[in-house]
Amino acid sequence: FKYSHSKANYQSLQQMFWRASHLADPHAVKRVLEIHPYHIDTLLHLSEVCRVSEDTQTASDLMNRALFCLEKAFHPSFNVTSLSCRMDYNRTENRALFVAIFRQVLFVSMKSCWQTGFELTKLLFNLSPEQDPMACLLFIDTLALKVEDYNFVLKFVDEFDHSKKLSMLPNFAFSIALANFYKEIVEKESHQKSDKLLQSAVLKYPMIASLICEKCSHVIESNALFVMNERVTKEHTRSLTQQCKLYVERASDLWKDPEVIVWFKRNVDFVNNEHMTMKGYENSISSRKSVFSEPSAECNEAHLHVGHLRSFCAAAHHSLRHFTRSP
Repeated sequence: FKYSHSKANYQSLQQMFWRASHLADPHAVKRVLEIHPYHIDTLLHLSEVCRVSEDTQTASDLMNRALFCLEKAFHPSFNVTSLSCRMDYNRTENRALFVAIFRQVLFVSMKSCWQTGFELTKLLFNLSPEQDPMACLLFIDTLALKVEDYNFVLKFVDEFDHSKKLSMLPNFAFSIALANFYKEIVEKESHQKSDKLLQSAVLKYPMIASLICEKCSHVIESNALFVMNERVTKEHTRSLTQQCKLYVERASDLWKDPEVIVWFKRNVDFVNNEHMTMKGYENSISSRKSVFSEPSAECNEAHLHVGHLRSFCAAAHHSLRHFTRSP
């Protein structure tokens, strides 16, 4: 499916918006909205201006208006709940829908409406799972865990791990372990599997473990983890480092549950003491180097709309695109 702008009216309106936006004057863009109160790109632009100005209520209202306009233009056969509906982000006219849904995820997440954010993220990912232009893979797992949909994480990994290499993403490495941990509690099983998964995640990405300890004020028995982290950090690309920070920024609350804290500290202490002799230690270093390479192209403009996480999300999305592209 694709959006089409009418040549007579909407394309001339787009040119008016572009001229106003290039002036870097919000008032010029606002004048466009006063004349055309339902122009989508103007609504998105002013919504972002209001969000940066911390007027979140107005920003949210403008975003809702943009989504209303986009929905009213849907083709009768376009069903967002269908798994077969696709849109090409590379088509300029389609991008507004991707950006609007993505920003709406941010707005509802700010209000702790995790279920709404999770459903919107699934919708967004389903529009273009091959491209994933908004990098949903960087946060869909976190939202699933926040709504306690642990089976979704495990099924999602089973379906996409081969094509997307999800287990090599820092966020999924830890989310898979956490999802298995809660599943074992529900099914009253031992934590043997989740222990191994968490130890493997810590071994691959000790930076995340150390950031979780710092963010959640967890006290561990030794500082071997931080010594190991210092070594591994030197071998990280900038994009991988930012992915790790991005995950902890979004998911730190998941690691504050009392049962999780005990489980986390026990396995971190194990890796502290045994990491030099653990199977896969050297392989984890080489795999990071081969999978996460510093991107040579400029950052995908779309992912700059990550809002308050914009400072480090750009490079993270580049790394994601690097290793999820088809061979």
